[in-house]
Amino acid sequence: MTNLGWRFVEVLALQLAPAEREIALGDLLEMRATAWRGTCEIAELAARRQSQLWRSWRPWLAAPGMAFPCSVILLEFSFAISMELRECFLSEKYRRFPTAGPAGAVILCQIVVLLIGSWTAGFTVESLSRRTFAVSAACCFLPCLSCLVRFHNESLSRYCLLLFLLPGIAGVRFSRRGGAIRRRWAIALALAGTISIAVLAARGSSWALNWGLVGPAWYLAVRPSRLNHASLPEDGGTIR
Repeated sequence: MTNLGWRFVEVLALQLAPAEREIALGDLLEMRATAWRGTCEIAELAARRQSQLWRSWRPWLAAPGMAFPCSVILLEFSFAISMELRECFLSEKYRRFPTAGPAGAVILCQIVVLLIGSWTAGFTVESLSRRTFAVSAACCFLPCLSCLVRFHNESLSRYCLLLFLLPGIAGVRFSRRGGAIRRRWAIALALAGTISIAVLAARGSSWALNWGLVGPAWYLAVRPSRLNHASLPEDGGTIR
């Protein structure tokens, strides 16, 4: 498999489980199939496997249930943090990062919520349904792309909307490496995020949908004590 067509077949086969991928590609080699036939065969097999995966509730919770709404809220949250920091640095009262007073408390709580919300969302979405993670990633990046295209603010870079991506990717990587979160840590993250949003709400710096950012953390908190990826099945994983 050296030409471009077979390279595409190999990339397409990544949607299959490792053992099944090896068998499918081996059969195509034995049959001396063309790249076009290989593409059709692998695409049909991947489509069947994906349709089976979506019979479970996990992909639905991971993609439209968490990835999409959390990314929309975090985009707005990233913009709000950027605006707060800009106002503080440009005002006469603050010529440095605010560490005290109402402004400092607001920005600190916003940063805590963004870090906890994005990290736990990345971790939870990836661990819920690993085999359908491509769909979850698309549900996250489509709102990002839409907002970047429509962003018009001369005082800020459009990339300020993406402050949440790095901690979110860190959560995904932690899950893929087999990381585990014990219940006490999940509860601590959920409480920290909830208290921070409550402080923001009390100061009028939050809106109702922001409470959705602590959803992934509370999901981890109410599940059994840890994720053990060594025992996760190929359909994307269970939490036990």
